[in-house]
Amino acid sequence: MVQIRRMENEDAAAVSEVLCSCYRWLAERERYTPEQAAFLLQKRGSEETVRAESREELYLVACVDGTLAGMVSVGGSEVTKLYVEPSRHGQGIGSELFAAAESAIREAGSDRMLLGTTPGTVPFYESMGMAVAGRRRPTGGPFTDRDVVIMEKRLSGAGVLLTESADEWPR
Repeated sequence: MVQIRRMENEDAAAVSEVLCSCYRWLAERERYTPEQAAFLLQKRGSEETVRAESREELYLVACVDGTLAGMVSVGGSEVTKLYVEPSRHGQGIGSELFAAAESAIREAGSDRMLLGTTPGTVPFYESMGMAVAGRRRPTGGPFTDRDVVIMEKRLSGAGVLLTESADEWPR
């Protein structure tokens, strides 16, 4: 059974480990350059970054049998990260995390949710009711050669509003 809860300060190291495991998997799958992989592992996945971002965004973790198996972060109406330990893919953990993020966004009063993702994860997000709203190419950082797929889910009839930056994709 999956337990979703707010990240606690003492979870930061385990969240960092899950992120780095996911970033290694993603780098191999997407054939990222060594510079791109290093950016993800050293900056985006660092415990320091997790701690800093979790002060600004809602961080939720998924635990299975007491072990941290995934995480999702929400900033405003945007899902900024959703990652599940690769050995646990296909077990419904990502769907549970997505539902928790959607609930948090809805409870905060937003009528839509947004996210940026890689082309390979579009089918998962479509299965969660999201639709492709556009594509962006980061203008800075190591991912200027990669498209970010912007996805949206209307929670109660809002129009498309694309204001999020893709410059540091993936988060």
